[in-house]
Amino acid sequence: MKDRPQNELLPANSPAGQYSLDTVVREAARSQKDVNKLRQYLTLLWASQLRWWKISLPLSCILAIAAGVGAWFTVESTYTANAMLRIQEVAPYVAFKQSENSRSFVNTQLQLFRTRTVVQAALAEVMEKFPETAEKEDPVLWIQLGISARLIGASELVTVKFTDPDPRLAKAVVQSVVDTYMRYQRDYSNQQDEQVIRLLRDEVSDRQVALKTLRQEVTELSKNAIIDRTVDSSSDSSLQSIQNLLIRTEVELTVSNAQLAAVEHQVTTDDQEISPAQLEAMLESSIDYSQMRNELAQADTRLEMLSSRLLSPESSTRYQQAKQQRDELAQAIEEYQKRFQVDGKEAASKYRKVQQEERLTAMRKEIEAKETMRDYLRSRLDEAKEDDVVVSSDKNQDTVAFEIKSRELKQQEAIYNRITDRIMHLQTEKYAPARVALVDPAVKPKEADNSPWAIIVVAVMAAFGAPLGLVFAYEFLMQRVNDSSFIEEQNLEVVGEIATLPRYLPATGSGSGDVEHRHLTLFEESIDHLCNTLRLSSNTAGKQLIAVTSAVSGEGKTHVSAQLAISLAKSVKEPVLLLETDFRAPDIGRMFGFESRQGVLDMFVGGVSLDDVILRDAHPYLDVILAGTQHRDLHGVLHQNDISNLLETVRKRYRYIVIDTPPVLGAGEAVLFACHADASLICARRGYSRMSQVVQVRDRLSRAQANPVGVVLNGVSRRQYIYSYGNYEFVNG
Repeated sequence: MKDRPQNELLPANSPAGQYSLDTVVREAARSQKDVNKLRQYLTLLWASQLRWWKISLPLSCILAIAAGVGAWFTVESTYTANAMLRIQEVAPYVAFKQSENSRSFVNTQLQLFRTRTVVQAALAEVMEKFPETAEKEDPVLWIQLGISARLIGASELVTVKFTDPDPRLAKAVVQSVVDTYMRYQRDYSNQQDEQVIRLLRDEVSDRQVALKTLRQEVTELSKNAIIDRTVDSSSDSSLQSIQNLLIRTEVELTVSNAQLAAVEHQVTTDDQEISPAQLEAMLESSIDYSQMRNELAQADTRLEMLSSRLLSPESSTRYQQAKQQRDELAQAIEEYQKRFQVDGKEAASKYRKVQQEERLTAMRKEIEAKETMRDYLRSRLDEAKEDDVVVSSDKNQDTVAFEIKSRELKQQEAIYNRITDRIMHLQTEKYAPARVALVDPAVKPKEADNSPWAIIVVAVMAAFGAPLGLVFAYEFLMQRVNDSSFIEEQNLEVVGEIATLPRYLPATGSGSGDVEHRHLTLFEESIDHLCNTLRLSSNTAGKQLIAVTSAVSGEGKTHVSAQLAISLAKSVKEPVLLLETDFRAPDIGRMFGFESRQGVLDMFVGGVSLDDVILRDAHPYLDVILAGTQHRDLHGVLHQNDISNLLETVRKRYRYIVIDTPPVLGAGEAVLFACHADASLICARRGYSRMSQVVQVRDRLSRAQANPVGVVLNGVSRRQYIYSYGNYEFVNG
């Protein structure tokens, strides 16, 4: 036998089992709440479109067509061409590895793609193939803003991209920029190496002369010197280490001086002129210039508005003043541009010079540090030589001089050899593989970055859905009652749902009225269902006097009151009274076919008895009392005692009394009658009543102790009523 899961072995009354059961119940309730909320939104969406489709649907179609046509003529496809390069962080070498800041080199190369030198040379090649590019306002700035060079992840690969509506032009720009950059990078590196080699060769030539002289001096001193072949290892090793450090320092100092001279030569020969594109970019980024441009645009708009509104704008003082202000702004912008041509160039030139000076200053500081090290090593070497002279005091003067000159000769020869080695390194590494290599050349892109059809579809859908969304938002804010769930969410009980009353009542003996007859029967059945609920429900059973009210007019309370009274009369076969108290808009007389008769108001004014106003046998077992002759001063006519006496009298005569009260939010006398009733029904019309008003009526009735027992949802669609209550007899109707 398989083991049962542990949670199945727990009894329901155990703490763990009860906790598990409560969790399941809470989760189920939460899920049901989410489902109800979703259903409410869907119902609201459907109801809002049904209510407004005659306006929203044509407007949606017009906007969708306009958006589609506009997108068709304005949206253009763009194509991105790209090339891929490899920029190695560690420079490749033939025999001698170089040490440098690799990350700084890569970042510098990425910026070179957008420099004026590279872009202008590339633009010349592009204009040969595409002369129309010269018509652009600033072709150089156009390429500088469009070209991009980025590393691919953490690799050494760099992708260079350019986007344009013409795929051939995009490919040409990328290829020209890449080719120009690679030529510039190769030429720049070669020129710098050649400059350093030339300077080092000049240094070698000078040192050759000095070495020749020094060798001659050593030769002369060796003739009279006594050469001792023994070596003092302790003093010689210390002296040798200082000499080696000094040799290395002097070689590095010589190379650094050569590099500094090469950079200074490039700075001197470099064209310091600032391009118009750079000036334009600096001008556009100016806050003052942007503010002046915005003011000019506002002045143009104001001038156009005056020109369209005035019949003769040239003779208008307002128009002339606005035009003068606009001209002054335009002149101020022109003067600002002229000043910026001078000031901007000076600022950019100063900034470039500051950058160059910072680089040269850093190199000079490095040279100064090496010179300090060289001087220190020289002083150490001189001290070591003096100590050596003291030790060798027993030697003759020629011998001591010979030894000193010999050591100096070795030192200078070592420096000379180091410099010649450096020249050999540079010459050898000129044949090393290129540090920047083209991996994938630019090709003509075949697929567009943005499909115009996708943009057109999105524009059409957005335009089509905008009116529908506005309608939904409006209905959401209105919070109309669209089904019973809206009412139940406010902790209100729905005591009945009434099917829609047919617009045209069937004529007697007319075969064409079969459908209307079925609809009328469905309406009457929903009223009978409400009647049975009121008679049998624990909240309303035994309630004799029932008031039917609503928030505002037009919610169907009069039809519900009349049909409910008829249904009660048929059901109990005892006297039932329908009392009309909607004095401002009486309608029950018209519904039952009574001519204008006396009623409640006439009885309150005086001179008319209760028996005089009762209309008997309006329907089997049903009597009716109409509102009566309208009176201007209702508050002066209606008295609490009169109302109470009237209702107490009719209680003794009738099994049920149904009061058709006026709307609570529109007439204060509604509460006067409702507060004497045993129960009050709030009538709400589906798709018409607002939920906030229904809640407001409930609160007013509760404060008046009118005992609101629930809401009657009127105007439910026939199909929805059939689905909810399962009246299969009318499904086909």
